[in-house]
Amino acid sequence: MKFFEFYSKCKFELIERGSSNWDYYTMQYRDDPPGVVAIAKPGTSASDCHFGTLEYFRRWKEARA
Repeated sequence: MKFFEFYSKCKFELIERGSSNWDYYTMQYRDDPPGVVAIAKPGTSASDCHFGTLEYFRRWKEARA
């Protein structure tokens, strides 16, 4: 099952188109703090997954720059 279907009551916002198998979205349920999820691109054999907090995502991006 895909994250968009299973977490249908959550709000998703694209934050970055990835250069590999995933695009990165914030996922927020009601007033909870948003987290980051990696959504697999169609045609890849990758799976959707939780990536971490927004702060973790920012640190990860800085480390890769």
